[in-house]
Amino acid sequence: MFEYLKNLADRFILGRPPKEKPRPPTMARRITNLMRNNFKGLIGTIVPIIVLPWEFKRYSTSAKTGVMWKLMFWFLLVQPVNIPVSSLIPIFFLPLMGIMSSTKTCQCYMNENILLYLLSGMLLLLLSNAGFDRRLALWFLASGRARQYSPRMLLFKVCMAAFIMSMFCNRLLVTSILTQHVNSAMAHMQLYLKVKPTPKTKPKVKEVIHVNFEELRYILNCAIQTSAGIGSIAIMHCTYTTVYFRAIFAESSSKFEEYPDIFNYLQYSAFAYPVACTAIVLNLAYFMAILTVVIKPQLPHRFLEELRKTFEKYRSKIPRICSKHERLAILFTMIYLICFFCRFSFFHTGWADYRMDEFSPTIARIKDATTAAIFVLLLHTIPRSYGFLTYIDADRKSELPPCKPESAILFWRFWNCATACHTCKWASKGIGRKFRRTDHKPTVVYRTTYRLCDIRSTM
Repeated sequence: MFEYLKNLADRFILGRPPKEKPRPPTMARRITNLMRNNFKGLIGTIVPIIVLPWEFKRYSTSAKTGVMWKLMFWFLLVQPVNIPVSSLIPIFFLPLMGIMSSTKTCQCYMNENILLYLLSGMLLLLLSNAGFDRRLALWFLASGRARQYSPRMLLFKVCMAAFIMSMFCNRLLVTSILTQHVNSAMAHMQLYLKVKPTPKTKPKVKEVIHVNFEELRYILNCAIQTSAGIGSIAIMHCTYTTVYFRAIFAESSSKFEEYPDIFNYLQYSAFAYPVACTAIVLNLAYFMAILTVVIKPQLPHRFLEELRKTFEKYRSKIPRICSKHERLAILFTMIYLICFFCRFSFFHTGWADYRMDEFSPTIARIKDATTAAIFVLLLHTIPRSYGFLTYIDADRKSELPPCKPESAILFWRFWNCATACHTCKWASKGIGRKFRRTDHKPTVVYRTTYRLCDIRSTM
């Protein structure tokens, strides 16, 4: 009754049409919404249910394993579920199909190389966790006078910053920080190019500007990406490719043997660092040639000064004095790198006994994963300031600081979907070794899935 009177008042007094109740959705509309919003889930689940049973063979282990890899391939391609879920398919598929026991399947998900990948990834976040990577990047970009902000010098700065920082920090974080500030500065300069100079800043001679800041931005971003990729190969754990190569090399030995530890940090960097230095010189020369031929960089002094002020403005937002957290992060970065490089070498033969049996050569029992685990545990325990020392130096209770919780030097950060892709790759490698052919050649399904994981993880 109340709704009826309200509709009459709206129509005759206020002159508004009455509000109609929304019609209940029909079945066709519901199906349309389902197909529009959940097409990945429908396609990703219905297609395997229809197609894969045709290839299933009850007493054929290879056919069952092929069905599993094709299912993982499809889930990774269409993504009806999150990528971490697709990497866990072998844990329930292989035991239920009677191919492997749960214990052996779970052992394929964790070994020394996987632990080194996970723990070294945490250590790469140490400087980023403290915020020192942003300070270092802006120190590279905002250094020098106005003449050092010409396009050629700016290209040299971003290449060197990406090359050096990617040796000690996560490469993706380094590129994101540098591209963020470079894109902002280039967008500002593109707008500044349209501003007419005031009588005070108007030049006496007519200016001829050949620089297109949009094209300059593209060149700088490409240089940042390639330089960061080159710098990350100098140290073993700074890029996933070297860790994968080392894992494949170590797993290529026979069942009862252990491969010689020739890819330790010192021997690897002795080879990789000169290669990285040569590659960065060639990379810099290549982009310098592109910059000179395509853009012909010539900028008046007022543009260089405006570019310097832009980077100085970004730098001024960061405190001038390094925090205690940053100092501790730098200190522990130096310490864990020294321990990694001195764990096994010809000059320092290790800090533990050696494995000496009839199958394996003389190999230290302490591996790089153990070293990484020690530092991850310490960095998750030690507070990120020197405040805890006041409890030792204080003579009176009144001199003690307020008791409040304090985070550690390194605390847990969110892991992106690339971690699941790499976990799926490690599982494919470990499980594939259980069913390798007699001629030690991987099957087509195994190689395809392994390659797809590699492509997806680099996106």
